[in-house]
Amino acid sequence: MKTNICGSKFNTPGQNLAAAVEGCDQAIGIPSYSYDKALEILSTALTTEEFDLVCRGFAFNYPRHTQKEIAQELGVPEFYVSKTIRNAIKKLQGSPYRVQLRALIPTVEELFREIETLRNETVNKKALKESQYRLEEAKAKLAASNEALKKAEMAQASVSFENEKLTKKLALSNATLAMTEKRVTELVFEAKRQKARADAAKASYDQLVAAIRSSIAENNRSFAAKVKQAEAENDSFEALGFSEKEIYALRRINCTSLKQLLGMTPRMLKKMAVGAENLAGIQSKLEEHGFSLRKE
Repeated sequence: MKTNICGSKFNTPGQNLAAAVEGCDQAIGIPSYSYDKALEILSTALTTEEFDLVCRGFAFNYPRHTQKEIAQELGVPEFYVSKTIRNAIKKLQGSPYRVQLRALIPTVEELFREIETLRNETVNKKALKESQYRLEEAKAKLAASNEALKKAEMAQASVSFENEKLTKKLALSNATLAMTEKRVTELVFEAKRQKARADAAKASYDQLVAAIRSSIAENNRSFAAKVKQAEAENDSFEALGFSEKEIYALRRINCTSLKQLLGMTPRMLKKMAVGAENLAGIQSKLEEHGFSLRKE
């Protein structure tokens, strides 16, 4: 199942950021009253772009967004957003930023002390409620962690049993290793022989490609020469196969050269009353010789 690298929507930004940096779930995380310090650390460690994407992804000073929603909002590919956030997290996992961020995560004892302080200073009931909630959540996650530890110990016992079975299989595999190595030697020799044949075939192919390219270049030069020759004969509509009627229609509008004709559009010729039939014939003759009237 694909997971959001910025954590769960059910956690706080501080829990998700701490979990990303520490690489495991954080029951307490960075509390909201330390967000300003956390953002100072992020702004020092990250580039402007990394800082902005991390704030968007972890919902610091922004509504929470997925990588897809961030990509759509900024007009960039989704993989680019994910890659940039991952690189930013790697930076935060390095020294000294990981230690600085970890220092912002209070211990259970610190939370108890904070609760006691908040009880004595009733001016911040909201913070007290949040701390109590975090403490209860920490207890619940601690219980879940203990249960997971028990399961891990059972899994370890199962792994040990499987290791014994694999050791026996390994012993059996070693019995056939010598034969396998011999076969590998034979295959390597055959591969070298096939490579030599492939190299010879490639050399022949390269020579053929070079010859084809040379022929294409020569044809291009010949074509260019013909084009230049046609351009040199641009005063001869007869050479292009124009009918007397078509030539007369062109000369009637003072068009006496191919260069002059190619600078005109079909609409211009229609307005000059060359005639639809003559225009169609002129365009057909030009196409036969690789020319065309100027586009509208």
